Amino acid sequence: MRHRRLYIIILFVLLAAAFTIYLSIHGLGGLIESPIPSDVQIMRTFYSHRSVFDKLQHLVEDDAKDRAFYSTQCMTNNFGKQKCEEYNYLIGTINGRNTSLSVDYDGSLSFGLAGVGSQLSPGWSKGIIYLPGNPTREGVVLKTLDGAEKLKPNIYLRQIEPHWYLMYQRDAD
Repeated sequence: MRHRRLYIIILFVLLAAAFTIYLSIHGLGGLIESPIPSDVQIMRTFYSHRSVFDKLQHLVEDDAKDRAFYSTQCMTNNFGKQKCEEYNYLIGTINGRNTSLSVDYDGSLSFGLAGVGSQLSPGWSKGIIYLPGNPTREGVVLKTLDGAEKLKPNIYLRQIEPHWYLMYQRDAD
């Protein structure tokens, strides 16, 4: 009887460890399929927060004169606490904690609004990107991104205003 309990405990620990390893590799994307928001849903977010997107674009443009950065994770290393709080506040007003901001050296900004995957597993993301230069250097420009998940892994864009695009990115499996 005592050995049986021990076997059950060991089995439970092994299953919990296997589940933890699975989640660390695949994230929740392998278990929970997140719906991809439509172009209309993303455009509603853009237009309802248009002034915030513009403010962030101008902040990044001004701050790039002093220093360059890639993402919100390293902003605290590049800016003081007050500047970092301003960025985080503005980003948080767009879509709560679900919005991520990435900035490239060329001044492009991408706002991830939805997605599934992790650094260790393939996934997808959809959001808004500001491109100061040629959009074809960043991805393939389409008339719609609805259904882009059926296309081969790549970055796909749909222009919504000059320099502003919807973006869908799918990683290779």
